[in-house]
Amino acid sequence: MTFVSKLTLATALSLSAFALTADPASAQRRGQQQEQQQLEMSEDFREPAAEAQAAVEARNWDAAEAPLARAEAAADNPDEQYFAAWMRLQVATGKDDDEGVIRALDTLIASPRVPAENQAALNYERGRRAIVLDRRAEAIPFLLRARELGSTSANLPLLLASSYLENDQVSEGIAELERAIQAEEAAGRKAPEDWYNLAVAKLYGTGDRAATAGWLMRQVEAYPTIPNWRRVLILYRESNDTAGAQLGARQKIDLYRLMRASGALADERSYYEYADAAVNAGLPWEAVTVIEEGRAGGSIASNEPTFNQIYTQAQRAVRNEQALSTYERQATAAANGELAAQTGDAYLASGNDTKAIELYQLALEKGGVDTDVVNLRLGIAQARSGNETAAKQSFAQVSGTGATADIARFWTTWIDLPELAPAPASEAAAQPAATAN
Repeated sequence: MTFVSKLTLATALSLSAFALTADPASAQRRGQQQEQQQLEMSEDFREPAAEAQAAVEARNWDAAEAPLARAEAAADNPDEQYFAAWMRLQVATGKDDDEGVIRALDTLIASPRVPAENQAALNYERGRRAIVLDRRAEAIPFLLRARELGSTSANLPLLLASSYLENDQVSEGIAELERAIQAEEAAGRKAPEDWYNLAVAKLYGTGDRAATAGWLMRQVEAYPTIPNWRRVLILYRESNDTAGAQLGARQKIDLYRLMRASGALADERSYYEYADAAVNAGLPWEAVTVIEEGRAGGSIASNEPTFNQIYTQAQRAVRNEQALSTYERQATAAANGELAAQTGDAYLASGNDTKAIELYQLALEKGGVDTDVVNLRLGIAQARSGNETAAKQSFAQVSGTGATADIARFWTTWIDLPELAPAPASEAAAQPAATAN
């Protein structure tokens, strides 16, 4: 049961939801009508059944076994089969005999003597017991029938979700997981984080990049910690690789910028990939700044030769660049906004967000540029300069369903989040790995 929290699922599986309105013995005693009227029993059935019933009422499950077996063998009409199945259900439940419970439930579900109002609970319990025995495909039709009959068990969506997902029916499982989360929220509770982990892992495995991104953003909205936010962004990047839609170098840089802005840029590998991508993208100013920040924060050793090499290369490139003001004048005179966008990129990389905003706005005015990309980076510059309202407006202008639009939505999500907190000490050791299995 590794697909959700063992504790959460175990709780769901331990809560038997069936509670029948009347058992056959009490129905006999009261002499009620129809299903609850006097049951038709032969003498061959009545004697062992009475002996078994006495043991059942005393909760002496072992003593009930022999007479109950004789009663089951003698049962040859619906009343006797109903009564025997009812006693078998109690004995098997008392002895934690799941197979015995399932046999009894199958008889009761098919019995015309069971009151209609009990069928939802019986079907729910039948599906639940199949899950206990790890027969999830078998559980699905019973759980669906329980819902159709009006079951309101809060655990039903979670059990259906786990059954579908373990049966590789991902779309159905995700829909049920959504129901389970909604049920928790309606009850005033926050759904466990591992429910989000489950959705992300399953969608990640299918290569559905858009759905994975959507659930990643939902997860961090529900659990806004820095380690979790970092995991979300890394998983997003890796989900694109899985889907065969790898992020371009500049898109990776835009994602790393978000990690840096949110405090989620934490390990040496991320710093290296960020700095290396910046140098190769012709943004040496950013590589210098990132390495210096990593060293100051202790994430990069000051004598690490790989970083020393990149740092030296980036510094040399910065020295060889002409002043950005020169490019700015040329961009102002240019016929289209292409040079203005490139100069905006350089200003953004150098940390001059005010100038970057001016150049990106100029690029949009002149036209001839990828407006989605320019609006994304305009929003980044505005967010970093503290103008979150303008930033969200710029991010909202990024259209489509590609990675650029996803990154814009991630930036918007971050702006709307409460202040990201480090993982609580009690949870730090349990933080999920960056890669979904």
